[in-house]
Amino acid sequence: MSIGESDLYHGAVLALIVKYSNAKFTKKNEYGHYWLYTKNGVRRFLVKHTKGSRNTWRFTLTSENLNVLQENINESDNEASIKSFLILVCHREAICILTKNQIRKSVNLLSASQQWIRIAIPSKGSGMRVSGSKNQLQKIVKRNSFPSVLFS
Repeated sequence: MSIGESDLYHGAVLALIVKYSNAKFTKKNEYGHYWLYTKNGVRRFLVKHTKGSRNTWRFTLTSENLNVLQENINESDNEASIKSFLILVCHREAICILTKNQIRKSVNLLSASQQWIRIAIPSKGSGMRVSGSKNQLQKIVKRNSFPSVLFS
């Protein structure tokens, strides 16, 4: 069996989660959508990856990705034990995790067309600047926020 490129990036994300916690997870579908079962409830997340440059990475969210995110966020709005995230793997440089509120501020989840998110990492500093089709986040996302944000 051959190993696909996305398997390498998704595997890195999942290995860090398992190392951080003894939570149990399952892959929900072929779009990189996972459910993580923790003692504090269910964490749903979509993983995307890109190669890109050393300072800037651009991620495309397809209509399928947007539907999965919208479904997860709607369920987390209605059930306190469910939390939703978008995990963006910036090649080998960083992993950026976005909460449902950050996702909503960055992209239009109801759009019929694809959306994008751009991650920029300044050469000095410990944060990532996130902008999307809809908006730029006001606050910088800390580089060390993954995977601990999943469990908070």
